[in-house]
Amino acid sequence: MRRHQRGFSLVEMVVVLAIVSVLMIIVYAMLDDTLRATMFNESHNDLAVMTQRAVNTLQLELLQTRVAFEENSVGTSYRTALQIPSSIPRWTTTLLPVLQTASTSVAPDTDVTRFTGNSLLIARQMAPLSVMYDHDNNNGTPDIEFMADRYRFEYFFLSPVAARGFANTGLTLDLMQSVSAEYADYFQISSLTTLQIRKLVPRIQTAGLSRAWYSGQPLNAAFFDLSGATDGTFDAAVRNPTIGIVRTASILPGLRGGRISGKMDYSVAFVPDSPRAAFPLRMPINVYARTAAGLPRFPAGFEVKIAGPTGNRQVVARLLLMSRYSATTYEAQQGFVTTAVRF
Repeated sequence: MRRHQRGFSLVEMVVVLAIVSVLMIIVYAMLDDTLRATMFNESHNDLAVMTQRAVNTLQLELLQTRVAFEENSVGTSYRTALQIPSSIPRWTTTLLPVLQTASTSVAPDTDVTRFTGNSLLIARQMAPLSVMYDHDNNNGTPDIEFMADRYRFEYFFLSPVAARGFANTGLTLDLMQSVSAEYADYFQISSLTTLQIRKLVPRIQTAGLSRAWYSGQPLNAAFFDLSGATDGTFDAAVRNPTIGIVRTASILPGLRGGRISGKMDYSVAFVPDSPRAAFPLRMPINVYARTAAGLPRFPAGFEVKIAGPTGNRQVVARLLLMSRYSATTYEAQQGFVTTAVRF
């Protein structure tokens, strides 16, 4: 006689499915927590590395700075003369700092006067150029070495990148560095004798320099063609000169995405168009600057303040980066650098 085979009852199947569902939910929650922790660690580490690298770059350039330009007629004219590619736009409101010469304090601005800027334009002193030349017009004596001072202009500014949109805003904010061609020191060369200038200038031209810059002068009185000094004296200053840019690049290459997952959204911090869509960052976007109705989106996450008298200045630069690694999860990291400078 065959024994009757009994199957699973509906209640048993429901219980098994319930247990399996609970286990799946627990496993999913554990995986989700692990993924979020991994993404947070990646985001936090990336932001720390990028901010530190950027402020270290700024500090290195500031230590070699001869002149820092401010938001006035001279600074504006020099900034306008920079031949930055049109494909790299500037941020909505881009302002140079205003030198706070009456104080060495780098405290936040008040509502009365703006000193903080969100860009930086400097003339950086380069290593001297070693030039051998015939100083006495005598072939029987050896040439001597002349250490020619030289400078280049560097401009740090924020630029919106439409190709990468942070949190569906249609843009990512990047920090760019434009570097100019190099210039000889007009004051140093013009102080030489006519014979020395005539012998020296062609050697400097051969080294790749075509113009000399007169520090401390307004734009239309500051640049001189070396080709006009081969006879021993400089011609008049170049009118309406431009400053050629040889390189413009981001100092935050990591903004393109996470180094491990490649899924991160990174950006210099900024306020989106809709206030209701403000990013829930744990750090304020601006610390030193004050926002104003007439300065849309100023300053964003890059602030520069310069205080103190000539020869004894303090420069503080602050950079705030932000990341998003899920629909509603944001992280922020800031970098500071305070530098004593002599310009």
